[in-house]
Amino acid sequence: MTQFTRVACPLCAMLRSIHAYEEHSGIQLVGSWDENKDLIRIQEAGGKAEGVTGGTGHYRKSAGSGFPVIESFTLEEAVNSGNYDFVIARQKDQLLKLLHLFHKNGIISDDELKI
Repeated sequence: MTQFTRVACPLCAMLRSIHAYEEHSGIQLVGSWDENKDLIRIQEAGGKAEGVTGGTGHYRKSAGSGFPVIESFTLEEAVNSGNYDFVIARQKDQLLKLLHLFHKNGIISDDELKI
């Protein structure tokens, strides 16, 4: 029997392969979010994006063939819009739980928590 290891994101509980945490060709797949990246993305759904079928009429998965992005917001933009307060509050609650848990288990020190 084949086995594989999956890691749950402590903020959203989404499971990803442990290999997603490794750096491949200088690209870090998980844990590379920063304040300049999208926190919220509004995407178009329904139908396939142009070019997804490659002219063959058959669906094929390729890079960039996902749902087209209509609008996106960084954390600062989401906070300033006031439309996503419930999302930010949930993420804050999860983050605080994670920080407390990491601190309790000695993963984060008092000095690291000082901002």
